[in-house]
Amino acid sequence: MRTLQKHHLLSWARDASRNLTHEAQQRARISDKIETANRALDCIDSALKVYPAEAELEASKLAIREFVASVKVAHWVELAERSAFKGHHRRAIERYKDALFYLNRETVNDEIREAARNG
Repeated sequence: MRTLQKHHLLSWARDASRNLTHEAQQRARISDKIETANRALDCIDSALKVYPAEAELEASKLAIREFVASVKVAHWVELAERSAFKGHHRRAIERYKDALFYLNRETVNDEIREAARNG
């Protein structure tokens, strides 16, 4: 019975988070992308409360967090490029710095990534 329960919970978490992540990728507005991706993270977190050592869940969570980081970084890079195009070089530099901030803050380092893979 427990094996069946685990299978169903993990299947639900995988399918729900996959669908929400796909939906997030299709969204036009950045805030909608992040909000939808966070809903996918909530599904995974729910399953992790029951099965905290499940490597597949940790790997999925890591992938979604990296997606959110890439959305934020891409946003700031786009704003920087627009500023540079308009000749606002100081503003462009500040926006590139913002992109670097999110890149450093929100991307997952190699040690955490490796730990998630190895469970």
